[in-house]
Amino acid sequence: MDFVFNKGYYARIGANTLYGRVTRLFVQPLLEAFVEKMGERITFLNYLRSFRYPLSGEFAIKSDVALDVGIPADWGLEIGLLAEVYRGVSIKHICQTDLGKYDHKHQHIGDLNRGLVKMSGDILRTLLRYLTEEAHIDVTPSFLRSVKVIYRRIARDYIKKYFSLARFNDLDYNRHKEESTVERFAEVIMVAGEKYIKKPTGSQIPNWFRAMSAVPGIRDMLLAAAERDVELYGKA
Repeated sequence: MDFVFNKGYYARIGANTLYGRVTRLFVQPLLEAFVEKMGERITFLNYLRSFRYPLSGEFAIKSDVALDVGIPADWGLEIGLLAEVYRGVSIKHICQTDLGKYDHKHQHIGDLNRGLVKMSGDILRTLLRYLTEEAHIDVTPSFLRSVKVIYRRIARDYIKKYFSLARFNDLDYNRHKEESTVERFAEVIMVAGEKYIKKPTGSQIPNWFRAMSAVPGIRDMLLAAAERDVELYGKA
């Protein structure tokens, strides 16, 4: 096999209900809204939509590829990582793996400074940044308003789908709560989008090439630290 990047995906079910709300109710319908607004020609959007769980933090990457990857220093990091891989790796060398059922810490909806609302705002700004770089889109208030309207319609269609999915699988499903979550996410599109317009650049974690230039020998230092941990705490 000659894959260099492998993204994990899994079911987000806990307490007999569906989780993964940011992916289900924000990212997936938002990507579809972007495609409806800009058309199928944006290959970057089609690439992101191909991932079963784009926000999963579980992945494997070849070390030589990882050296040149810089990712956002906020909740946009998973989308940012996929974007960096898209830039540097041929699609045929990318795969996905079903990790089965995996239990995560579940966050509250929160507000613009914390929780899922904060997460969705960071993700939106990351998406807009890479769409500007890759597709040369012009992000304006009118563009954001159009995306918001399209997103709300598509997200409501997704809720109908998830309601049926929950019924078929004997899961609890609070339709009112899901609708309320979509409304919160819809407001994020304008607020976070206008924030992006004012400041389109974002903070990134330096890639390994820069880290090794700034701190010569850092890889040997990290290896030595890991070996000391094994000696102190035993093998994992």
